[in-house]
Amino acid sequence: MNIEGLAYWAAFFIPLILLVMTGFIRKLVDGKDFRREHWYLGIDLTVYFLASTLVNFLDIAKASHPNEQSMVWTAVLVAGAVVMLFFQAGIHQTWQPREQKSKMQLFMLCFFANSLGIFMLYGFVKLKTRGLI
Repeated sequence: MNIEGLAYWAAFFIPLILLVMTGFIRKLVDGKDFRREHWYLGIDLTVYFLASTLVNFLDIAKASHPNEQSMVWTAVLVAGAVVMLFFQAGIHQTWQPREQKSKMQLFMLCFFANSLGIFMLYGFVKLKTRGLI
């Protein structure tokens, strides 16, 4: 495996490993048995995505000849991350406080919200490793 491939997989899986650690830390702090609330991590993934896009501005600023296209696309990604953060907050505000533990709540918070976050992070890593941003 070449260094670009290794960098790609490391950039994608390191945040996911940290995310899994977040679920375990929530369980430890809670002090109770594992519950599905420990795995409602869509907001965390969206914040990771927002942080990654903001750090990308630092990478662009380091370059001797900054690419204007990279700056524009990074700004678009930052705006998308902020919108997605509000969207994720809305999903969690709607579904998390429900008393009944329905299958729809499990789907919306464990699968849908988390999948959106993983998809955004994957897309950012893919664009970054291909040099498009």
